[in-house]
Amino acid sequence: MGRFVSGIGAGAASLFVPRYIAEVAPPALRGWLGSLNQVAINAGILLAYCAGLPYEAGFTGFDVLGGNVWLAWWRPMCAAALLPAVLQVLVLASCPESPVWLEGRGRRDAADDACIRLWGLSSSGFGGGGQGSSSEQGAGFGGGQFGGWAGLLARRYRLMMALALGLPLLQQASGINTVVYYSSKVFASAGLSSPIVASIITGGVNLGVTLAAAALLDRCGRKPLLMASYIGMAAALGAVAGLSLLPVSAGAAGVLMVLLVLLYVGFFAIGSGPVTWVVLSEVLPPAIKGPAASLATAAAWTGNLVVTLSFDGLLARLGLGGAYLLYGLANLGGALYVASLLVETRRSLGAALYLASLGAALYLASLGAALYLANLGAALYLASLGAALYLASLGAALYLASLVVETRRSILGGQHLNDRLSLGQHRVWKRMAVKWAGAAPGQRALDVCCGSGDLALLLAAAVGQGGSVTGLDFAADMLQDASSREAAATADAPWQRSAKVTWVQGDALELPFDDASFDAATMGYGLRNVADIPKALAELRRVLVPGGKAAVLDFNNSSQPLVDSLQGLLLEQVVVPAAASYGLGDEYRYLRPSIKRFPNGREQEALARQVGFRSAVHYEIGFGMMGCLVATK
Repeated sequence: MGRFVSGIGAGAASLFVPRYIAEVAPPALRGWLGSLNQVAINAGILLAYCAGLPYEAGFTGFDVLGGNVWLAWWRPMCAAALLPAVLQVLVLASCPESPVWLEGRGRRDAADDACIRLWGLSSSGFGGGGQGSSSEQGAGFGGGQFGGWAGLLARRYRLMMALALGLPLLQQASGINTVVYYSSKVFASAGLSSPIVASIITGGVNLGVTLAAAALLDRCGRKPLLMASYIGMAAALGAVAGLSLLPVSAGAAGVLMVLLVLLYVGFFAIGSGPVTWVVLSEVLPPAIKGPAASLATAAAWTGNLVVTLSFDGLLARLGLGGAYLLYGLANLGGALYVASLLVETRRSLGAALYLASLGAALYLASLGAALYLANLGAALYLASLGAALYLASLGAALYLASLVVETRRSILGGQHLNDRLSLGQHRVWKRMAVKWAGAAPGQRALDVCCGSGDLALLLAAAVGQGGSVTGLDFAADMLQDASSREAAATADAPWQRSAKVTWVQGDALELPFDDASFDAATMGYGLRNVADIPKALAELRRVLVPGGKAAVLDFNNSSQPLVDSLQGLLLEQVVVPAAASYGLGDEYRYLRPSIKRFPNGREQEALARQVGFRSAVHYEIGFGMMGCLVATK
């Protein structure tokens, strides 16, 4: 009965935890925070393994109550599981409810309160962390035309359902659980007879590489990690199956098998383990997310059961090498499945090449070690090792080259470096600006100095398909980048009902629009750089309708000495060196002097009133280092 109840709890946690994280995490941190769930799971597994170490020393229990009662060690081991469970209950009591769930239940005020606790703004100003617009979320939970269980069969969701069912099944078909279950016998063949120590080693590798995956997830992208994971697992299992064909001693074969099994576990932990659930939390649309996530979780546990029950039969008929070869072929199928169906939103070709070449390098190195141990010649070993090092260096060079190119493009668009330096908070500030601008469904909105299009795309989501958005910038390359980002966002999330953005090249000091053309306007990090700030504000006022609002987001020239000193320290000691590491130090050194020349909040309010705005309020955000001027015509 205890295991039955624990199983219900584990199954519920595997469903709800990834979904809750996806719904409350800022988009820029969703991948990292989502992967921490797998990190915590693996850490718990490793601690459970370590709890069995006293048995290695012959310790099986101890006397209590003055020696009248013998307490077997397994009882405190099981009781220790109560501690994290109780802590989880206590911590969850202080966590806000998911704003997506609240809004889907029609509890808009409660959803706004949750959003403010999480992100500092209401739900109408936040896109749900990629979950769709507010109206989309509400319709999705309510069933609607494409919602609920019936929506799983809708044609528009077929690709998403293929991923929802295919990825968890492929994760289990990789053979991870049977390889871990059988690892104690593999370690025994290498001379390590303790199953507890073997499990601890396996668990340690799993945890360590999962931590690395958490760091790489948002940098390399989801698809490259999954591809490298399945290809690497296939190579490792293929090498295990091929060991039986080499004339090596039993001891040497055991050592090689241990290394290959650990390599296999590492490849699982870098991709298939944590990335599968992060991807599903992102690709499933709100309308079917509940039932689809339930099916995905059920598919994972069903696959686990089938693979576990079938392993003994495979072992009896095919032997260990044949069974692992079968799992290796399944992993190759997984790589093809991911390559053909999964869409990656990040430009991560260099990361994919690096990870794939690293896997090939490790495979060749292990093959070379096998040839060496088989006494087939040290020359062959050195040759394969040289090939491995060459592939690794080539992959690293390709990765670094592509990273420099991608980072140069994304920094110019205010993406990659800003995500790192602000921990994703710059996206929240931009959503706050859109909220303050008052953009509503069906309205006309303008984003001046649009850059790579962050604010314009947020405005497009706010006004919906019934509205219109114009993004203006003087740089043609930035407009092209913004247009490409809009096309990619539309392709990746066709269910979102955003307005089509019109991209216009123009001057913020001479806006090419008629008077009273827009209901709302934004300007992000542009006012500080124009030649005539009052004229830029006057142009914003001119193109707004009476009652329309402009939200101008930029760095804050704080009048507080402590904030000013801290801002200067961060810019000069963190931001500029980080940009310089990508060859962009000169582009960022101007920040500090430009901020010092920029009018402070009260001066901006005065300038806005001077050019004719009826009211103007400057809000300090980001611990006073950022500011947003909200002016009403």
